Amino acid sequence: MGDPQYWRESVRSLEYMVPECMPDLRVIVHNSVNPIPNYIKKIEFDLIILGSTFLDHRYNEKNLSKIKKHYDFIANSCACKIAMPQDDYDGSAKLDTWFQEWKVNLIYTVCPDYWEELYPISHKNIEIRLGFTGYISEDWVQAWKNPKPFDDRKIDVSYRATKLIPLYGRLGDLKSNICEMFISAIGEDKSLNLDMSVDPNDLIPGIEWHKFLEESKFCLGVASGSSLHDPYNKIRKTVLNYISNDDWDYQKVADNCYPEGSDKLTFTAISPRNIEAALSKTVQINTPASYSGILLEKRDYFPIAENCSNIQDVMEFIKNRDKALEMSDQCKKTILNVPRLRRNNIVKEILLFAENHQKNVTVSGDYDDFFNKYNTEFKKIEDLIWKRNRIINSTKNQLRKLGAHKFKKYIKK
Repeated sequence: MGDPQYWRESVRSLEYMVPECMPDLRVIVHNSVNPIPNYIKKIEFDLIILGSTFLDHRYNEKNLSKIKKHYDFIANSCACKIAMPQDDYDGSAKLDTWFQEWKVNLIYTVCPDYWEELYPISHKNIEIRLGFTGYISEDWVQAWKNPKPFDDRKIDVSYRATKLIPLYGRLGDLKSNICEMFISAIGEDKSLNLDMSVDPNDLIPGIEWHKFLEESKFCLGVASGSSLHDPYNKIRKTVLNYISNDDWDYQKVADNCYPEGSDKLTFTAISPRNIEAALSKTVQINTPASYSGILLEKRDYFPIAENCSNIQDVMEFIKNRDKALEMSDQCKKTILNVPRLRRNNIVKEILLFAENHQKNVTVSGDYDDFFNKYNTEFKKIEDLIWKRNRIINSTKNQLRKLGAHKFKKYIKK
């Protein structure tokens, strides 16, 4: 997940769900950006979970080879192994091979459809279940038990996203441009207080994101996912090479980098933003999609056309306070009534699967010293690593602002 200062709360909650839901278990959550201590490799684990951020190593072939080498103890472990990838459509063939090599026992995919296309080998010999990009923690439920009243919120419509490199087809492009199209569509109407951005400098990390949502009456949303299937990351490589050497826009990239027929499948899923907005009773204005079969348009969210052509209908809805409140109430009920969206429930499901898998496996050794050493000594070392990295990055940023030629003059003085 990188530097803890910039963790997104939904990702942190997902990666730390086992120790937070089951504090009596002996658990290590390791950030693979940092080296793993050799003594950890000696532990005979009962369960090993490959989280979504760890599985992102598939995007860099050289790095992936190093990861497989450094973590080869996982391939040789008799532990129950569960993989929880996200964005499966991006590098799915690499994941398919990886899961076979490491003898994974269960895959939670966030894509509701096309499992045979995503995992042509693994779907035959590994159990696959539908997972989600985020889960509801009890802390979230309590924090949003009584969200800020609708009329007291200062922002009328909010939006945050990262302007994406065109690696995810039409859906990725839509996520990058929907807020600009929305602002353009409302035109001269200045009655709304908007807080919308795709600038990475405007990213809102951690729990501050929850506060931002709770300050918003409405939020704009696009289905999470992609309209491209890129099993070997060949499209990714082509796109990255193309945009580094050319003045590009989305259509140029699509025409020059997307193979014919590569966008015939659409992979979408409910996102953490949908869940968090529902809990905070922020009314969602979303582009139509399946949302994992959970959210329904005009019941849980108000639909906005991908080109914002129905902006007049959207504006009428925004001004209809009673309809908005009714929809936010219903959306929260919908989300809370899905048992498998609860973090506690998915952890119980995972542990039950692991227990059934490990019935005839005897794990020897105490290992308490190893766990204690990791969670005390190594965590202190990790904190120092992040502090050092922040100093280095801050220095680099200052040098960039100063300018290389000015810096050289300064050194000569």
